[in-house]
Amino acid sequence: MSTITVNDGMDNTLRECLNKGNKLILNNNMKINIHSEFLIKDNVEIDGNGSTLIAKNCRHFNIKKGATLTLKNLILTNGKENFGGSIYSNLPTNTIILNNVEILNNEAMYGGGIFTLGSLIVENSRINNNIAQKQGGGLWCAKNLTLLNSTINNNKVERISNNNFAGGAYVDDGNVALNDSQINNNLVSLNDNNGGYCGGIMINSGS
Repeated sequence: MSTITVNDGMDNTLRECLNKGNKLILNNNMKINIHSEFLIKDNVEIDGNGSTLIAKNCRHFNIKKGATLTLKNLILTNGKENFGGSIYSNLPTNTIILNNVEILNNEAMYGGGIFTLGSLIVENSRINNNIAQKQGGGLWCAKNLTLLNSTINNNKVERISNNNFAGGAYVDDGNVALNDSQINNNLVSLNDNNGGYCGGIMINSGS
């Protein structure tokens, strides 16, 4: 695995580094505005050292080709897409690993913070204050979800419909493992005539 240090907070610099290496270390506490998603085609590890990626009318990451994306010490905010406001993964063989990562204030139709057809491991991280219009305010996960010392808090499914659900997290066909984690204050919108269900976490099939 080739390691590259990213020394400035420019979108193009980060893209060039991703094309050259699959392990990136960012300088401390940078703020980087990104204007289109990063395509992940191989196993990639990014250590943000407290940096923030601020999306401008796009999501942050799109994972393809059975890859694993590992993110550490990073804040992802302001993402917006139809599926996965911050991170999108379209294959069941993909894996997302988060360690000391904040997924904050992102928005999508499905999976306000994260939408993955694969598995998701979340450790020492926070998936908070995200919005989905339909399902999975914080995240939508097709396979296994592991939460270790993490929070899924204050997320919301905003659109009112009987077919909308899972204000915090939706797991379609996998197992959920929780250890020292919190799922609090997640909401599904409703009114007197219509409304979804399951404000916290919904497991469709699995345990």
